[in-house]
Amino acid sequence: MHKLTVLTFGTEDFLEKYLDPLKQDCERHGYDLRAGTIPAQAHISNINHAILGKIVEYMDTALGRVLILDPECRIVRPIPDSWINETKPIVFQKSHYIGKAYEYDKELPCTFIGQPMFCSANDLGWMKWWYKAVTQMRHAGRYPPNETMLVLALKYNEVDTITKTIAYQRDYEGTYESVKGNWISDDVVIQHPCIHSALDSDVLAASQQTRDSKFLNKRDLHNHFQDYDKVKTIDELMLKEITDVQTWPKDTLVKQDWYEIEQWLFQPGTGKVRHSQYNSVKYHHTMKEKIDLGIKSPAVKKMGDIC
Repeated sequence: MHKLTVLTFGTEDFLEKYLDPLKQDCERHGYDLRAGTIPAQAHISNINHAILGKIVEYMDTALGRVLILDPECRIVRPIPDSWINETKPIVFQKSHYIGKAYEYDKELPCTFIGQPMFCSANDLGWMKWWYKAVTQMRHAGRYPPNETMLVLALKYNEVDTITKTIAYQRDYEGTYESVKGNWISDDVVIQHPCIHSALDSDVLAASQQTRDSKFLNKRDLHNHFQDYDKVKTIDELMLKEITDVQTWPKDTLVKQDWYEIEQWLFQPGTGKVRHSQYNSVKYHHTMKEKIDLGIKSPAVKKMGDIC
């Protein structure tokens, strides 16, 4: 079996906050972890561009198989030997693109995620092209997302790839080997959590709109909750603003005015939701649904000027 190196980059503060779990995963499975630091940047696009540059720089001297991950990713099962011994790059297609034709639009399709990705030094040529394409598209001090140029790089350079799937939705019914979240199913090997982008105000947001929103979107909640049936039950309880804890799931813990399940805390009387690891407080997605429908429930009325 060939050697596997897990490669990741981030700013110093991000690595300090999020790298340890991945480090522990690599130690448990016997993978070599190479974590590099990039300078702090003013915008997420500059961070991602700097990371891609460091990835390409590393691939110039890479030995063996390389798994590219973000620092917050997790390896929850041993990487299949076939993935490590493969010579072709393995890319992960986003589940919401599966089976869908590209619709004519002003933007390029963003079919594949950048991390996870398996590659080797043989991929240096097209990866340099990828980095150059992102660099050349710089405008007003910002770079396009790396993933927008990834598909173009693979297609233009006629790269022969192996495609796996990363599930972006909890209700995706196809097979998948990775998830955009932290739930686990029978075939999941790699997790790519992203809840920090919505809730961690100490780091730059991948989407400032998501960070600034008063509402936590459904995908961020569902994708970071293990028991899918239970979180759907909680959605109904929050929608109906049920405050009687006896009607909530049996493992609900009452902590002052909050109901806690799986590190998530809910306040049905106000529609608020937060995660125990972060200070940010947002409104449950059903609150926005009620506002959009013009429903003036007691919790909606408490929101005041927001609605």
